[in-house]
Amino acid sequence: MSNKCSIAIIGAGAWGTTLAILLSCKGLVVKLWTRNEEFKQELIEYRENRKYLSGITIPSKGITISTDLEEVIKNCEIVVVAVPSPFFRKIVREINPFAHNNKIFISVTKGFDEITLCTMSQVLKEELPDKCKDNIGVISGPNLAREIAKELPAVTVASSQNLRVIRKIKQIFQTKYFRVLQNSDVKGVEIAGALKNIFAIAAGIADTLGFGSNTFAAILTGGLTEIYSLGVRMGARFETFLSPAGIGDLFTTCTSSLSRNKTLGIQLAKGRSLNEILTNMNAVVEGVNTTRIAYELSHEYKIDMPITREVYRVLTGKIEPFKAVQSLMTKGYAETVYNIPRIDFISEVNKIKK
Repeated sequence: MSNKCSIAIIGAGAWGTTLAILLSCKGLVVKLWTRNEEFKQELIEYRENRKYLSGITIPSKGITISTDLEEVIKNCEIVVVAVPSPFFRKIVREINPFAHNNKIFISVTKGFDEITLCTMSQVLKEELPDKCKDNIGVISGPNLAREIAKELPAVTVASSQNLRVIRKIKQIFQTKYFRVLQNSDVKGVEIAGALKNIFAIAAGIADTLGFGSNTFAAILTGGLTEIYSLGVRMGARFETFLSPAGIGDLFTTCTSSLSRNKTLGIQLAKGRSLNEILTNMNAVVEGVNTTRIAYELSHEYKIDMPITREVYRVLTGKIEPFKAVQSLMTKGYAETVYNIPRIDFISEVNKIKK
């Protein structure tokens, strides 16, 4: 791999910073963009993202930090968009004038557009020039930024409709501790990555209210069923939800203390208001908007998603967390969630083997 390969990372949150560190340690040239000048100066001075990734050193060699979007993008082969979903479309519109057809654009954001309900790769296709639309990819999986920054072993999934893009992502991002798997089901990878945050909120609520492993198992399996039921109806492939991008990401987010969405659930169960919690958290909690969007999509596609419904009711203040769990267990959870559509599992397993 050429050391001249240059990557732009748009967004200096925990995940963007982690990917910048990972790539620079491979000898690649990385340009990290943040909009805030004061934050940029802090990153440069301390070589540490004290706001989002404290305690992790940002190498002084190989990473340039800038607020000049054109300067960051213009000579880069790959552009990684790592901003939260509420700001994603706006940033891509700003990127558009500097987008060339020889660049690869990668979303590492898990969520939906608040207005159009599009996934992030769909937003890229809508907002970038037509000449760039074949060069779009996604990275998603059970990837807690802090663990990867510490070089703890992990896998992720690279997805695109263009095999060349998938292979390029694997070549650029794979390391001895960060394995990149390939999957062409972009829709399934993105839906799984977004929806799992709903069930992390539910897991945080259940843990804090003192429910046990049985309850967690119900949330995990019920959550997986809701994810793939909606995903398959929207055109995704079933087997994607059995991969690290599906059940792997769901499990990690529901179990880890590093999960912002689980933390939100914990705080809700302690009686704090949603506004208070979000005000005190340093980062965007994607699960809040995702829950609303999934609730709307469940009606549009006529999919019963009882856990999603109860989390939505908690977030909108229509029910207390404890009563939401009671409602879930007394209003058809078993009949609804486990009424799994007929699936030829042998056929699906054979597809995975291929």
